[in-house]
Amino acid sequence: MSSPSPYFPFSGSLRLTGQMAGGNSLHRLLVGGQLLQANIRARSSIGIVRAGGVQSSRVLAGIREDLLGLPSTGTDFLPALPAPRGEPGGKVAAIANFAMTAGLFANSVLAASSIGAAVLRNVPPDNGGTPFGLIVDTKIAMLTRYTGSVATTRTNITASLADQIDFKVQVV
Repeated sequence: MSSPSPYFPFSGSLRLTGQMAGGNSLHRLLVGGQLLQANIRARSSIGIVRAGGVQSSRVLAGIREDLLGLPSTGTDFLPALPAPRGEPGGKVAAIANFAMTAGLFANSVLAASSIGAAVLRNVPPDNGGTPFGLIVDTKIAMLTRYTGSVATTRTNITASLADQIDFKVQVV
């Protein structure tokens, strides 16, 4: 499935239960505006997500359907689906690439077994006591955070980072 629209904000829910050849449930989601109160849930991997900003949204790949809070143990992440069309081996759900072009990353959650690359901008760490952030089961290959025009990049994150008030980068 491709993007609903690359030029407008996206609010609402998108629930994908299968996978395409190559193992993704969602190949690409391009949103010129914000993901605003969006709930993107994929049973398998998500290729690329790009948005102008992300507020009060969830982008989840391979997370238990009945989980209401944040993933906190390895059992919150689903096992790999069988490989599509007889391809060798299944793969656990991942988010390959997540990037913001502007705006805020606020009160939102990205969660998958792994995240390839994530670019976040202007993360307000105080969320009134409600945790938010990035949660993986194995690793985040690269995380770049912009505060204004200053970028900080971390690579090969295989352990949780120190919380910044309510903002979390967790490996469970």
